[in-house]
Amino acid sequence: MEERLIDILVSAVCAAHYDTKRNDVCRIFIPGDSRMFDKFEKTLRKRMTARWQEFLLEHGTEAARLAGWDWLHRYLRYQDPVADLYGYVQAGSDIWKQRTDEREERAFLRDAVVKASCYGAECGAGILAEEGRLVFSEKRRLTGAEERMILDFYRFVLEGIRETFIEILPKAETSRTEALEKNGYACAQALNNLEQENLDNEELLRYIRYCISRELRDFKEPMVKIAKNGQRKAWVRQAAVEYVCRFMPVGEICDRLPPDLHGKLFYWAVARLASTRDAGLKKQLENYVERYSGQEMKRDICLVKMQEREGVVRIRRYLERRHYAPRKLEYPDMIMALGEIRETELLDELARLTELMMRDSFRDREHNGLLVSLIRALSAIASGGERAYAQVQELLERKEADCLRQYQACMEAATDCEGEAALRKSAQKLAMLLRMREDIRWWLRNCQKRCCPVLPGNASANDTFSPVLVGERR
Repeated sequence: MEERLIDILVSAVCAAHYDTKRNDVCRIFIPGDSRMFDKFEKTLRKRMTARWQEFLLEHGTEAARLAGWDWLHRYLRYQDPVADLYGYVQAGSDIWKQRTDEREERAFLRDAVVKASCYGAECGAGILAEEGRLVFSEKRRLTGAEERMILDFYRFVLEGIRETFIEILPKAETSRTEALEKNGYACAQALNNLEQENLDNEELLRYIRYCISRELRDFKEPMVKIAKNGQRKAWVRQAAVEYVCRFMPVGEICDRLPPDLHGKLFYWAVARLASTRDAGLKKQLENYVERYSGQEMKRDICLVKMQEREGVVRIRRYLERRHYAPRKLEYPDMIMALGEIRETELLDELARLTELMMRDSFRDREHNGLLVSLIRALSAIASGGERAYAQVQELLERKEADCLRQYQACMEAATDCEGEAALRKSAQKLAMLLRMREDIRWWLRNCQKRCCPVLPGNASANDTFSPVLVGERR
């Protein structure tokens, strides 16, 4: 159970790290290392495992019990608590910013614990399938002692992420930029040095990070030159690309930058700008695929991020042919990209993907799989207003009704071993759909205050998605 919990945490942090909507900091390369950012996951797992051992020493058997909570596994997989922890650390990890003060961190963690406790009370582990029957799991708020343990658990996750950043990222050593900042000359001197290109790679990186963190927008020309300069280290060029993506119009970027970018750095820039749905960006993407062979899947992933139907259709057909989701999280990742669908016009494709996920022959990956992406995509679409909400509801109700009819038919026909096996599969599918709908509902309610319109009046906090299940709760 402990290893499974750490797997969930590592996978969720990596997903947040690769998500350009949540994390617009370009950290593809390791400074001083020519390899791609493969080291991130290994370092993260090492740090998380070490922190977990400390947590075990502090909480003993209660920590082992926490590792077996099914509702916590569900919460960490299908909601955003780990991504929120990652975002909190990432926002305060810039080498030019002070670490968040302890009072603010305590308040953040307390709020996160309250959300977890509410999820346990309202959702729990959800409806489960056992021996072909649906079982309603326990739903309850955490006790005071359990809430304190969850607080410590979240703190160990925070520290594991923070230590990973410290080990991976450039060290904030004293440099010319800090001295210039104290004397008030940093902006003018940085511009002069960037234009003259007389800095070594390490110091140049710090100047670029400084310009980004201070939102200094007068450095576009030198940043474009650095981004295109093949003599510079890859991790310096990536920082310059990040600056350009933040502070230059997408049309100008497409005219000047993409032809000189390659590999993961090119796809990171496209993903970073995908929400603009710029025609020039799509053209640059097509040109890149024509220039380099074997890039069709990465192109389709980017098209999905741009809400283009053709990309969604090709990836869906690819999954239908393969009958399984890629086991390892990649960059860019096709399954995660599907979770970024936001257009109601693509609901028919999400319905087909839901059908695919429920096929007996399809194997989803355990963490950050197709189920997670469907929950995220449908939740985001449903938050777009009453009409979008109603369309998502209709899709889910239709799938659930079909699955319920199949389940009831299997109950009547389960007279031999083959029938019992069919009943178990049918129960698992129906339970999965019910939990999926409950997680979407939870996501909508908890994001509504921050970013969502008010849902229809008949969708109150006490509404439930579950139908009356024939033959259950006896």
